[in-house]
Amino acid sequence: MTRKHGKFLFFFFMALLLAQCFSIVSVDQPENASAGSTITVTVQAELDPGFDLPGMRLVTAILVPKSWSASANTTLTYTSSKGNGTMSLIPANVNAPNSTVSWPQEIRNRIGIGENLIDEVEWVAFWSDQTYDVTADEPNITGAITITAKVGPQNTISQIGYFIAESSIDLSAPNNYSTFFPDCFQVTDGSGATIDFCNPQIASIAPIKSLDNDIITLNFDASVGSTPLAGKDKVFLCATGYVDGSPIEVCDQSAISAMTSEGNDLWRLDIWPRKFFNLAAGQTLDHIEYSFTDETGAIVVVDPSSGQPLVYEFSCE
Repeated sequence: MTRKHGKFLFFFFMALLLAQCFSIVSVDQPENASAGSTITVTVQAELDPGFDLPGMRLVTAILVPKSWSASANTTLTYTSSKGNGTMSLIPANVNAPNSTVSWPQEIRNRIGIGENLIDEVEWVAFWSDQTYDVTADEPNITGAITITAKVGPQNTISQIGYFIAESSIDLSAPNNYSTFFPDCFQVTDGSGATIDFCNPQIASIAPIKSLDNDIITLNFDASVGSTPLAGKDKVFLCATGYVDGSPIEVCDQSAISAMTSEGNDLWRLDIWPRKFFNLAAGQTLDHIEYSFTDETGAIVVVDPSSGQPLVYEFSCE
């Protein structure tokens, strides 16, 4: 093959690759909502087909906190120049085109989770119940997707993400899909202290919802606000669990409380609360209050906004 021939094929395939173009034109999303309320979001979108797409489905995905249980609490409809209809969850056993993983996982692999700093969010993917035959020479398809979602029960600040594509083309090229990440969205009037996914926090616990019999992970970033524990070689968890209002304290800088360094002043500790606090049968933790110390116990880091220990409430809701 001559160099000229090679160049021709390269540009031919590039033109084919770039021919199809998805665009999210705008997203009309409220800035906040009360916990447990229902919000309506409108996504204006456009598709320049570029080539024939027989039997295609419109794919739309949203990124929200896991506590929203979006797969059970969200409905999607659309109106378009190609037709109107409803959307359903993409079955979990359906992989994205040319992929070995599901649509939500493939979207996450390609797109990530936006500016959310706490990995307690999920992509939830839907596709149109009706299929469409699209031809390369037809005009651009325009439409509006209406998303009705019940927000979660917890006070949160998170960035919601939006994604559109079509069902038959893989996500290897950016023109085969479109994304949109508005400013962070706040849920108020809910349970517990506000969990801020968008701004650096000195500490977080995952999962956000758990019971005292679940394994939880405590994360601590000593660099946020240049805490007194920044640069330390050892960091320990100091925690008090409450059973019917009675405290059980574990704060002795022992091996059970020693956190593991993940570099760059990041620390983590996985605990089983029932074992950590040595609960007896029949005892149940309501919540824990916690802080972080050095190996001497003389340096203590608490919630900088309140000056008090951080709080984590156990809940399955």
